Amino acid sequence: MATRARAGYVFVGPWLLGAIGLTVAPMVASLYLSFTDYNLFEAPNWVGFDNYAQMFTDSRYLKSVGVTVRYVLISVPLKLLLAFTLALLLNSMRGRGRAFFRSAFYAPSLLGASVEAVEQLQGFAGV
Repeated sequence: MATRARAGYVFVGPWLLGAIGLTVAPMVASLYLSFTDYNLFEAPNWVGFDNYAQMFTDSRYLKSVGVTVRYVLISVPLKLLLAFTLALLLNSMRGRGRAFFRSAFYAPSLLGASVEAVEQLQGFAGV
């Protein structure tokens, strides 16, 4: 059993290193820097909660939070309702047009990957 556990750690190890190095460490660094007055040319100067106090009293921040909350409460449920309605309609369809409409609704999700592939091909064409 110890051999199986060791094999599991070998397979999970790279993922853990990536998760810690690419996610957790930058989050901790950002949290630390949020409590400082920092630019790239000087050492960080600890200011504590002053940055947060300034942020929460800034009218632009409060307006952006209001816009975000309205978007989440209005736009997201409407889009979900529309998506579920279309999915139910497509699922209840019978006949020859069913496959066409399913493909037509799914095709735009493939567009981003297709454009990226063409850009990569054009970018490496001169190499």
